[in-house]
Amino acid sequence: RYFGCGGIDSIQVITGKFAAFAASIAGPWDQAAQLIFAKELGLCVSKFDGSDVNYLEGGDWVISNMAAYEDLLAILKRF
Repeated sequence: RYFGCGGIDSIQVITGKFAAFAASIAGPWDQAAQLIFAKELGLCVSKFDGSDVNYLEGGDWVISNMAAYEDLLAILKRF
């Protein structure tokens, strides 16, 4: 489900309500704060291909708990 705001959706992952969130087009403003929270809480964050997110550039990204991360990346890599 997408609420229409990457910040709101990623907060759902940060608070444990969602297992993961993925966005194909995100601006740096959609990623920067969430990346800080995610890293502090031990959540997984990467681009769709598993590489590091550069929050100054934006683009595709995933934020996920550890249990869902590998499965989500496998699904995204198929498309």
